[in-house]
Amino acid sequence: MSAENIPRYYWILGCIEMAERRPLKALRRLRRAESILREQRALLMLPLVLHASADAYRRIGDLDKAGYYCSEAIEVATSRGLVSIQTESLILRAGIDLKRALKTTDSPSFERDYEILQAMDDADAALSLAKEHHYPWLKLNALLQLAKGAKAQGNTDAAKEYRRKAESLSKHLMGDSSEDVA
Repeated sequence: MSAENIPRYYWILGCIEMAERRPLKALRRLRRAESILREQRALLMLPLVLHASADAYRRIGDLDKAGYYCSEAIEVATSRGLVSIQTESLILRAGIDLKRALKTTDSPSFERDYEILQAMDDADAALSLAKEHHYPWLKLNALLQLAKGAKAQGNTDAAKEYRRKAESLSKHLMGDSSEDVA
């Protein structure tokens, strides 16, 4: 196996561990991939590994590390024009911010509201990118994240509208084209 494929190997193994619901094992493999990629200065694949690491940290409940890795994935993906992973990472970070906001009941409401607004902003940015670059599945995920954010804000009308658009798009993507697409 060539040296350039070794981090890809670790990334794939990390993704398999995630699919099998073993985020701690996944993190060991993903950290190895990240280390090699940084050493090789291979920035095209790095956002994929950072995104997977963020998801693993989210699954084990370390929302601060998850947010950090997500932000770095977004930064590297943006600088390299990797729009799909940038969009996926924005959606993931929105979910992390929302989970953090809803988890902390002891923090002042302005902190909670700010985190919800950050989540909504990331989800909205992801929706814009998904529309602009024609990524319908990412558009669906962004709409679902916006619905969760609107619900957390107490805006049930907006939450219902985002959910309606997501359901319509989902039906369209699954082959039922009888409804208008969001």
